Amino acid sequence: MTLLLVATKSEAEAFSFGKDDFKVVTVGVGLTQAAINTTLAINDYNPKRVISFGICKAIDPSMGIGDIVLGSTVCNYSLDLRTFKIPLGSTFDRDGNVINTVTLNKIIGSEPTFKGRKIHNNIHFGSADKFLLSGDSEILAVLGKELAVKAVDMESYSIAVAARQLEVEVSIARVVSDNYRGHRPKNFSRFLKESLEELCDFLESVEIS
Repeated sequence: MTLLLVATKSEAEAFSFGKDDFKVVTVGVGLTQAAINTTLAINDYNPKRVISFGICKAIDPSMGIGDIVLGSTVCNYSLDLRTFKIPLGSTFDRDGNVINTVTLNKIIGSEPTFKGRKIHNNIHFGSADKFLLSGDSEILAVLGKELAVKAVDMESYSIAVAARQLEVEVSIARVVSDNYRGHRPKNFSRFLKESLEELCDFLESVEIS
């Protein structure tokens, strides 16, 4: 079984997935909710794989609204322990080891587009408990230049950490809802339904490594 983990009920209710071996689970908004509810979902369903699924904000100017973004790694860009001589986005695990990015099981689109949507492979994601706006220029600059983050959300890092701790495969597949300038679709409900349904169609057509 594969779990599609979404942040909100509005995302979960926006689409239907045709494969019996996929189940949609809502994990809540933000890093804490995502960590707790991903752990509970894995314990409840014992999946082979989880996918952080839904929408994201683009940091890379080449990403347009509606593009499909597929992760290769993810970090928590709000972690700032540079006082302790470790890089931005890093922390210590329970054994005192420095950890930063989580490596994901890649989903690769073999074609440059899917149903007219541009596909971005091998993307470095960032997560934090912050809804970024176009006015957050200082954070946006750090994300792009210092951390090489191309897209952000509020859940994927915790989903990935929880899955790795429980030895479950984990991937990220999301659709850009906000471009790097902060522009969003005017009819967001329609956008959400169409985009997530087509993201489901895309997942049915690819292999996950």
